[in-house]
Amino acid sequence: MSKIIKFYQAAFTTALNALTKFEPAEIAGAYVAIGMRLYKTTLSDEDYKKMIKVIVNTSVTPYKPTLH
Repeated sequence: MSKIIKFYQAAFTTALNALTKFEPAEIAGAYVAIGMRLYKTTLSDEDYKKMIKVIVNTSVTPYKPTLH
C-alpha cells in the first residue's frame, strides 16, 4: 500500500472519529481549508486559480447515505 493511501485512510479515520464532536460540514470545512492553504503555498497564482476553476466546475456524487 502506498504512503499516500495510508495517509488518506488515516485522515479519513480521523474525520470519521471527529463526527462524535463536530458536524460533518465543520469537519469538511476544516479539511478543505487546510488543503487550500497547502495548495496556495505550493502552487503558482496561475495554477492555483486554474485549480479553483476546475473545482468549481466539477460535479461530485455525495457519499451514500448522505449525512444531512
